[in-house]
Amino acid sequence: MSSSTSRPLPIRIAQALLVLLVCTSLAGCIAISNTPEPKTVLFARNAPDWRPLAKNRTWSGYRKADFDPARYRAVIIEPIVVDANVKREVTGKAQQEVASALQRELETALKRFTVTDEAGPGVLRLRATITAIGRPNKTINAAGLPVGLLGIPMPIMSSGGAAIEAEVVDAISGERLVALRARARGARGPLGGVRDFDHAKNALRSLASAVNALIVDPRTLRPA
Repeated sequence: MSSSTSRPLPIRIAQALLVLLVCTSLAGCIAISNTPEPKTVLFARNAPDWRPLAKNRTWSGYRKADFDPARYRAVIIEPIVVDANVKREVTGKAQQEVASALQRELETALKRFTVTDEAGPGVLRLRATITAIGRPNKTINAAGLPVGLLGIPMPIMSSGGAAIEAEVVDAISGERLVALRARARGARGPLGGVRDFDHAKNALRSLASAVNALIVDPRTLRPA
């Protein structure tokens, strides 16, 4: 009898799970970039002087040097735009799903401001475009789902995500105050890896938080 078949069943199950963990994790590393590199949309003709963010050097931000958020009490969040490149990959219902998700995340992130639809003194206007959506590899993640459900710590096997461009201007003058161009991966537990847009929605939450950080804290950008 071989040594492998003589091992107790619990040990063989544990070894099989370990092999699955290693294999799916390696596959996830290979397939990790499931959010395509987005094209510039909002800033194609009038890009700001980008600087990397302090906590993520791959994200590009802009903040007007003398911008004082204390002068503003409210924000207009324009309807989220879904770029044409995303529309070719995402169906109409799903487009609305991810756009609504970003709208909600921005409203939550900018909770210090009153959301309004009327321009006036002390009002910001925010425009945002979803420039890319990535879905996880559900086949790979489903293979590792039993391990994740057992609560065993494991790296992301295959991650979807999202990319946005956002601009915040003075609602009266139209002067640009803040801008962000960023792409993020996202994950939400073991089940998120087998649904199309949970990862994207989680990424949109991170990106909405980055927009708020740029507004309220000048230290969000790396020093020039």
